Amino acid sequence: MRRWMAGVLIAMMTMTSTAPIARAQSAPLIGGGLTALPKVNMGANLAQNPGFETLGPTGWTAGSGWSQDQLTKRSGTFSYRRDTGAATSSQNIQLKAGTYTVSGWVKTQSLGGNNTGVRLTFDQRPGGVFSWTPSDLITGTNDWTQITLGPIVLAADQAVAIMLENYNNPSGTAWFDDVVVQQMQPAAADVFMLYPNFRGMLFDDQPQTSSRRPPPPMSWPRWMGPRCRRAAATSRPSRSSTCRATAPSMTIRRIASRRCRRRRARR
Repeated sequence: MRRWMAGVLIAMMTMTSTAPIARAQSAPLIGGGLTALPKVNMGANLAQNPGFETLGPTGWTAGSGWSQDQLTKRSGTFSYRRDTGAATSSQNIQLKAGTYTVSGWVKTQSLGGNNTGVRLTFDQRPGGVFSWTPSDLITGTNDWTQITLGPIVLAADQAVAIMLENYNNPSGTAWFDDVVVQQMQPAAADVFMLYPNFRGMLFDDQPQTSSRRPPPPMSWPRWMGPRCRRAAATSRPSRSSTCRATAPSMTIRRIASRRCRRRRARR
């Protein structure tokens, strides 16, 4: 008998070892949760006269050493040129609370050196916040180069200044063009809920995303009818209640639930 059982076991093991191995599905299972990073939408350009096309140029401070240049420009008709001895040019903008990016294009020729040059600066000091965000110094001779600052978070509505800054009074020439100030407006994230019975697997014949709204800050239990809700709203806990100082709303709910239970028992 034992020999017969041993022979059966050996045969079963041989069949199992020679059986074809089940292949896993080529498409991997996707777990529930965040399917992709939310897309960031950029708002409109909030800078006034960003390409320096309006004579003056409108919106920007001017002075000795600054001029609009028609010969050297990145786009449009003009760029804003600074020469040796020019002070910093700036524009004040009123912004709302949010997250912002600032960018601009600059071209230089024989500019500065030895810790002198030009840079783009986002300055919050006009709004009473002692903070500013400068770019790296640009020196020497460079073709049109884009400078980008941010993301920069503003906790409240405030005035800021966008500065075409001459740092340590450099010699040489620089041209600025196409300044952009934009607010970042992220869209809602696309997520899908876990299927409890299928461990997060997705199916082609069912929606792949689900949008959720936050619940109200406070809601009554579903079993409470209109009378119970009115009772809870008008009930006042006794002074001897230990929950009055810490959680009066919980005391109200307890009193209301007791009244509802008594009314149900009477029925």
